[in-house]
Amino acid sequence: MLMVVPSGALQLGFSDSQINALLRQSRSPMVAGTPVVTRHFSQNEEFFLRLPRAIRVGSFPVHHPLGQKRPQPELRECVRSVIAQLAEIVPNLLDGLTHLFDPASNHVPVFFRLYEIEGERFIYLARVDLTFRPSHGTRIERTSNQVTPLYETRDLFLEADLFPLESVETRRDRIVGMTIEQPIRDTWIGETGRGYMRAGMWLDRDLTKFFSRLLTPLGLQTYPYYPFSCKYRSIAHATPAVNEEERRRAVQIARRGRSFLLPHVKEIEESLRGVEMNEFSEELPDFVRLRAHSEEVLGDAWRSFSLRSYLNELDEREFELVGTLA
Repeated sequence: MLMVVPSGALQLGFSDSQINALLRQSRSPMVAGTPVVTRHFSQNEEFFLRLPRAIRVGSFPVHHPLGQKRPQPELRECVRSVIAQLAEIVPNLLDGLTHLFDPASNHVPVFFRLYEIEGERFIYLARVDLTFRPSHGTRIERTSNQVTPLYETRDLFLEADLFPLESVETRRDRIVGMTIEQPIRDTWIGETGRGYMRAGMWLDRDLTKFFSRLLTPLGLQTYPYYPFSCKYRSIAHATPAVNEEERRRAVQIARRGRSFLLPHVKEIEESLRGVEMNEFSEELPDFVRLRAHSEEVLGDAWRSFSLRSYLNELDEREFELVGTLA
C-alpha cells in the first residue's frame, strides 16, 4: 500500500509481482503514423488521457477491508488486464514503474519511480483512477451496489506528481521507507459556518495558485493546469508525462521550481494567511516582489505549451493540453 502520514513518511506495502513484470517488459517504441494519446482536463479540472481505442475495465468489489493488505482477486485481475491493454495501446506510459496497492483507495492503483539529479531525489507517483464515469465510458454489464460495473472507456483518468524526497531508507539494497520533503508548515487556517454546516479552511488551494502563477509566463493561460501545487505540505510538480523521456524532463522542471520556491515558502504562507480563503491575487505585494525574479526560472520550458477549450458531446467544457512543459 502507499500512505503518506503527517510526518511525510511514505508507507510501502503490497506490490503485485505480475503487474511489475508487465511494466518491465521491453516494448517497441511508437512509430510514425501510430495513433497517439491526447491530454485533457474535464470540466471538474481532472486530468485524463484520451486513448486511440477503448480499454475494458473489469468488475471488482466496491469495498475493501482496511486491515486486508492485499487486493482481492477480482481487483488484481482487473489491474493486470488494464496494464496489459495499456502496454499494447500506449507503449511506455507506465513502463519502468513499480506497482503499489492502497487499501484505503482500492479503485486507484499507484505506480512510482525514484529519480536522482545532482544528489537531489524525487519520487514520481502516478495514480490511475478506475472509477466508472458515465460521461466518459460505456457500461457493459449491470452490477449490484457491492461490485463496480464492467465498462469500456477511451478516457484514462490519472493524477501524476513529482515530490522532492527528504530521505530514502534501504535495507539490503531494498527500499523500505521514504519521506517526502515538507517545507510547508501547516495549511490549516480555521473553520467556517456553524453546527453541521461547519467546514474546514485550508491554504492548499491558494498555495497551489501562488506557486503555479509565480512560475508561469505573464499572459499565458494555464487553467485548469496547475504545474506546481501544495500536496502533503510539499512542493509538488504535476506532470502530464506519457513516457520515460517526458518524466525525466519533468524531474528537471520539478527541481528548478522547487529550488526557487523553497527559500520563500514561509513568507508565501504568511502572505496568504492575511487574505480570505480562495482570494489569492497576483496583486499581493509578496507575489509582485517575487514575480520580478521568477520569470527565468523555467526559461523556455513553456515555449510549446498551449491549451484549447472545447465542448464535448454532452456540451460540457473540457480542455485539451496541446503542448506541454519541455
